[in-house]
Amino acid sequence: MRLAWTFEGARFELETLFKGAAPTGTRLVLRLDPPIAGAGGTMKAAEQRIAAAILEQAARVGGVADAEEGVAVAPGEISVVMAAPLADPAAAQEVLRPMLALAREMRGERRGGPYR
Repeated sequence: MRLAWTFEGARFELETLFKGAAPTGTRLVLRLDPPIAGAGGTMKAAEQRIAAAILEQAARVGGVADAEEGVAVAPGEISVVMAAPLADPAAAQEVLRPMLALAREMRGERRGGPYR
C-alpha cells in the first residue's frame, strides 16, 4: 500500500514495506519542497531533539524498525521506518507534526505565536 497526501501544506507519503509477500513495516516520508541544501549532514542539538520526538511518536504508533538508524534526512525528504505495517494510516498523524517541526528547524524558520 502506498498513500500520498497533503498535511499543513506539506506532502507526505506512507508506504507499506514487504519482505517477499509478508508486510514488514511502514515508511513515512515528508517530501521537502524545495529541498533543503545541506540536509543529511550532522544535526544540530535542536534538530536532534526534534528527531528524538519523531522517533518517540513513531515508537508509539508502530515501533521503530531501526532505532540506531533513526530518522533519515536527505535534501529532498525526511523519513522514518516503523517496525510494523499500520492497520490505520490515520495513526501516523502523530508523527507528522514533529517531522514538519524538523523541516522548519532545518530551514531556520521561526513561527510566531498568536501575539506577534
